[in-house]
Amino acid sequence: MSGKLSHVLHAVYCEPWLIRPEMHARIREIVEAHVTGQAHVPGGIIEALAEAKPTTRPEPFRMVNDVAVVGLSGVIGKRVGALEKSSGVTDVDDAAEAIEMAAADQHVKGIVLHVDSPGGTVTGVPELAEKVRSLRSVKPIVGFTDTQAASAGYWVLSQASAIVSTPSAVTGSVGVYLPVLDQAARFDAMGLKQEVIKAGRFKGAGIPGTRLTDDQRSMLQDRVNVLHGMFRASVREARPGPVSDDVMEGQTFFGAEAVAAGLVDVLKSDGPFTVFAPTDEAFAKLPTGTLKSLLQPENKDKLAAILTYHVAPGKLTANDVSRATGVVSANGQWLEFKSSNGKVMVDAATVVTADIKCANGVIHVIDRVVLPEQQNIVQVAAGAKTFKTLLTAATSAGLAGALQSEGPFTVFAPTDEAFAK
Repeated sequence: MSGKLSHVLHAVYCEPWLIRPEMHARIREIVEAHVTGQAHVPGGIIEALAEAKPTTRPEPFRMVNDVAVVGLSGVIGKRVGALEKSSGVTDVDDAAEAIEMAAADQHVKGIVLHVDSPGGTVTGVPELAEKVRSLRSVKPIVGFTDTQAASAGYWVLSQASAIVSTPSAVTGSVGVYLPVLDQAARFDAMGLKQEVIKAGRFKGAGIPGTRLTDDQRSMLQDRVNVLHGMFRASVREARPGPVSDDVMEGQTFFGAEAVAAGLVDVLKSDGPFTVFAPTDEAFAKLPTGTLKSLLQPENKDKLAAILTYHVAPGKLTANDVSRATGVVSANGQWLEFKSSNGKVMVDAATVVTADIKCANGVIHVIDRVVLPEQQNIVQVAAGAKTFKTLLTAATSAGLAGALQSEGPFTVFAPTDEAFAK
């Protein structure tokens, strides 16, 4: 057995993975076919391909108007060879370099991280995820999946500024596992006994022909638990809303389920949409305690109302916004526009980067979070203290309840003085 194949075999059976089980099973089948000689591959071709160097290097990202699209596809690994890359494996170092280059490119206004991955190995994935999170303060990074973003793929995707999924895409699989192949019975049947001369009670865990001791098994379980804790903490810190441990136990979700679980922000539809996207600094300007309060599970609806207040149907360019007085946002409330001294205002926010074009709309970056009204028509009228007669009449007519429903409504409200006339 070649040294390279031995290394692959060790990685498959003795290292932790961030990948969907069915994909790991497929990898095992391929490796075992080579080990047993059942793979119909001419002698020496594996080693030759592993040593080969690509003649051309693919572009790190592609441009769609002013947006850089960085792909993260296939199984994810670190320092993978030419053979693996030709088979569709993504190297975390290549992905990190592509995102860095896009963030540094003055012609790029935003980045789309397009993920189509079942996951991969652990090494390098936490660092790539942190790279995405750090660079989203430089330029908006929108994560997108229309197939799968599972395990290692989702870890990286979760760090984007916002995440969009198609309804049938699969996301999640927030878990870690370490498969250990126990071949002791096979060795016994062959009349073989593996003797391991070692120092250290954890040394040699998983060597073919041996069984794990209780101490070794406990050590490996602790290792997996630590990685799982890192994974969950990273998701919680990056996502705008609360994410329960119950949805981070290794399971996957379709689009709508992922949105409900807090793993994805919105489902992709035909659109188009206009998004007024606050930066991390904009969220930091909220009154002390506001963001912490909004991230509490009981305030999930309030958070959703604020986020949808930043979305409008249709594709509104900066020129469109500057000429309009406002638009009905996705949460049903009126979002006011103003234009003065060359600045475009959205409610109380200023557009700092305009017209980031996307396939299904446009993004305008704003310098503060805009907050929708939390009170309904009846509550606002009662607080004004000049509509007592109107509220009494509305209650008598059975309309007060309707005016507290979702709406939207436009009310032409006579004051108490108006009724007195």
